[in-house]
Amino acid sequence: MKKIMTICGAVLFALLILSSCGNNSENNESQSTEVKKDKQALLPPEYLGNYHGTQPSYYLKNGYGDDMVINGQKVPVPSIDFKFLFKEEDAVSLQQKNLEDNSQYYYDGTIKIITDTKESLKLECSLSDGKSSNPTYTIEINKNDKTAICIGNKEPEFKLKIISSINKKEVSESTEENNNENINDQEMFTINDPDGYTNVREEKNSRSKILFKINKGEEFKVLSKKGDWWEIEFKDKTGFIHKSRIINI
Repeated sequence: MKKIMTICGAVLFALLILSSCGNNSENNESQSTEVKKDKQALLPPEYLGNYHGTQPSYYLKNGYGDDMVINGQKVPVPSIDFKFLFKEEDAVSLQQKNLEDNSQYYYDGTIKIITDTKESLKLECSLSDGKSSNPTYTIEINKNDKTAICIGNKEPEFKLKIISSINKKEVSESTEENNNENINDQEMFTINDPDGYTNVREEKNSRSKILFKINKGEEFKVLSKKGDWWEIEFKDKTGFIHKSRIINI
């Protein structure tokens, strides 16, 4: 009887050890999977550059996907010219131009790779104008010819085509150095913003903290022209403004 109990105890002990090892293995696999998920692949250099396309005019949609009607009339959206700029470190900029009145809007944001197959690369572009507009676009690039399809929220899809590549970091750095050499301490600038003011930010991106605002007509100096965000000085305060919002007086 004692011998049987001893054997049973040994078997139970062995099962507990195997179970523990199995759990540890599962935990290790789970942790490994989580680490892989946390690692975000960067956009390959060969896909960096300017992508251009024109979104056709359409009628604004409501939350159900139907045409929005106000006072018995559909709400038209004019054709928009899109220029995406895919940059290093998964940064992206977007310039939109209204082809009806030529007004322009600028956004900055980040790129996230959704899927990467042999034939195509699907990206999610999360953008912001630094104020109240935060659009997201899905872009699927054909790897063979680098043409792409752009899809927005309740917007018609349209084609994009790469118009220039910027996969050489040395070229951009050289351009920035030349721009800084052209800075004149006596030269004054003002803003060019349809809202009548521009936010001055703590860092070089549209999600950075807003330090203060500059209104249309107020003058300031440019301290550095490196990259898309220029460092400015206004009333003894410094910060960064996107270069698209700055004009020379």
